[in-house]
Amino acid sequence: MKKELFFALEKTAYAKGPRVPLYSICSVYGATAQPLKNVLIPLKGAATTVTALDVMARIAPLYPDYAITNLGPTECRVFMQHSPGSPLLKVLKVMLLCLVMFFGGAVAIMTFHEDVSMSQVHSDIYAFFTGAEQENVPVVSVPYSIGVAVGFVMLFGLYRRRKSRPTVLDIDIHNYENQLRDYLAAQGNRPDG
Repeated sequence: MKKELFFALEKTAYAKGPRVPLYSICSVYGATAQPLKNVLIPLKGAATTVTALDVMARIAPLYPDYAITNLGPTECRVFMQHSPGSPLLKVLKVMLLCLVMFFGGAVAIMTFHEDVSMSQVHSDIYAFFTGAEQENVPVVSVPYSIGVAVGFVMLFGLYRRRKSRPTVLDIDIHNYENQLRDYLAAQGNRPDG
């Protein structure tokens, strides 16, 4: 009776070079892992799909007396990590991105308020509650502005909560990453790509 060896591929993995160690893309059970520490899987580009058959082909010569079984996904998408650039350049990019987002968001909000005549709405609210007509009403505009800011903070979860619940943004990012991974895996299995 043959001994058994089980492995489970990860869905995605990241490599720092043109070859990825086997233990970075899958977990192996049922045998000593010592011979597997030196097994490297070659990558064909910036994103490579490694199948369970590729892994079996690498493991089988090391364990000829074992029955090899895959317990996980049938393929793993391996992405080549690029070397990080200059830390100063990274900080400058983040600062530029923050400025663009801040001013872009400010212009979008101001354009929306101009389209719906928000200053007139604030004047109407003030007149409704006080009976006095006034053109600029900071007593209504300031709380409204604070409420918009607090709403953004709460929506995107920019403050720490005691409970570790995902925010709306966290869920959208998770869904996007899953869809991107599935798409890239499908593209990697095409005969032409």
